[in-house]
Amino acid sequence: MELNTPSPLVRTVVEEALKAQPPINTDITVLDPACGSAEFLREALRQLQMRGHTHRIKLVGWDISPAALSMARFVLDWERSQSDLEVEVVLKQQDALAMDEWDTGASLILMNPPFISWQGMDDAQKQRLSERLGGLASKRPDYASVFFYNAVNALPVNGVLGAVLPASLLDGESYVDLRAHIAGKINPHLIARLGSHTVFADAVVDAGLYVGARAQLDRPTLAVWSNHKANSSARALRRLRTVTPETVKSYAIDTGNFSVYAADHLGRDGSSWAPRSFAAYRVLQAVIDLPRAKSLFDVSQGTITGLNTVFLVSREYVEALPKSERKYFRPAVVNNSIIHGVLNDATYVFYPHGKGLEIESEETLIKKLKIFATDRLLPNKAALRKRSRIKPDQWWVLSLPRQKLDAVGPKILSTYFGGAGSFAWDPDGRYIPIQGYGWATKIAALAGYEEAYLALLNHPLTDTLLSGVSNNVSGGQWNLSERYVNHLPLPELQPDTPLAEVLSGIGSTLAKGDQPDYDLWTRTVYEAYGLLTPQA
Repeated sequence: MELNTPSPLVRTVVEEALKAQPPINTDITVLDPACGSAEFLREALRQLQMRGHTHRIKLVGWDISPAALSMARFVLDWERSQSDLEVEVVLKQQDALAMDEWDTGASLILMNPPFISWQGMDDAQKQRLSERLGGLASKRPDYASVFFYNAVNALPVNGVLGAVLPASLLDGESYVDLRAHIAGKINPHLIARLGSHTVFADAVVDAGLYVGARAQLDRPTLAVWSNHKANSSARALRRLRTVTPETVKSYAIDTGNFSVYAADHLGRDGSSWAPRSFAAYRVLQAVIDLPRAKSLFDVSQGTITGLNTVFLVSREYVEALPKSERKYFRPAVVNNSIIHGVLNDATYVFYPHGKGLEIESEETLIKKLKIFATDRLLPNKAALRKRSRIKPDQWWVLSLPRQKLDAVGPKILSTYFGGAGSFAWDPDGRYIPIQGYGWATKIAALAGYEEAYLALLNHPLTDTLLSGVSNNVSGGQWNLSERYVNHLPLPELQPDTPLAEVLSGIGSTLAKGDQPDYDLWTRTVYEAYGLLTPQA
């Protein structure tokens, strides 16, 4: 149910939906299929009156909560009493997804559907989602996605949908087919990604907005993006109110904390719908023909221990162990292991995997690792046995050691969260990424030029590029998981060329902890991307 949608979001969704609506010269039906306290329906009535609507208005709301419907009835009865219009209110305790069709004739559908992750759904909800979406459901979609699907299918010609949605629906891989299906049915008027985690006071999911019409719109999609800062989303929405359908074609505002701009192709197919900063949008448009990282590198998630507090130790701890036990430890990559492109071995991981390191029995474990087993493993035996993906009689192994990644040997490493400066070169393959990723070259000719890519990835331009493909986490860092960085534009360097050699030299300098000539670095990176070097 929709009980706690912040007023600014309600106002924005309704305003933009009415901007997308063709002129209304007849009766209108407005539907909210998960109406909660009827904030969307009340705001629709209020704004229709402000716009001079004179015809009959029918407000239809469904919800599964009797308490929410009682509140909705009180709110709408009062709002109707203040209006000179003929207003019919139809509220019903109804599970919208138990209905085969939403056959209400509503030309305006407004909603903030329930955000329920796949893990949070009960079996009946999972079954209902799978039945409704059919082949459009893949991986682990959110429950809100089936509301989105039903609403689009229920729109009549010239109808408009305005919705608050999980931001993951805008760019998640689970929704590629669903986005393509919806793009074939309605045209986007507005797509917003609100980066602040404070949009909803108790939210655990980032919010996005979508407004689209089942009509031909002779203008580009209006994109709205805001970063993680607390007031950025509110400022973006205030600026949005000044944009009209007539001014959107050439509109662009970018403050660094939020952007509002016209994006010609956004929301037109199944690819990502997530707006990014205008700066990132412009750069990505300029490098649109470059390969993506996934075509040059195999980006793989690192090892999962299952219990980091047991398996991760300090370098000093390892150095104090007997020599016979030290061989079972490898330097680990956690989020503070790469600083300004330089690896440090402050953290180690117990890694009983690989030739000559496998431990077959608890008796052998205690014999070979007397100190570590007594100090860290045996006291945590019960917790270690409860981990998934392990055999109970080998409770000391790591949950997912990723030995295939380890066997790659030399590779680029990254932290899990970060940006420019969060990539490093591991020339002998000693490090085990734990909170991080390994990048192995896919193209044989690029082997030996990994440090050139280190120069590219650690340049500040990467933060702009990441802002176009990744999402902020708390603190403003980027998520560097393969889901995002696979889409990062990267030039395919040509071996034995001056450009590749200069970049390799810069990468080598960075890997040693030294600072390269910044102007040379910037000129070379921008040349590699085919961009004009920014003026100082």
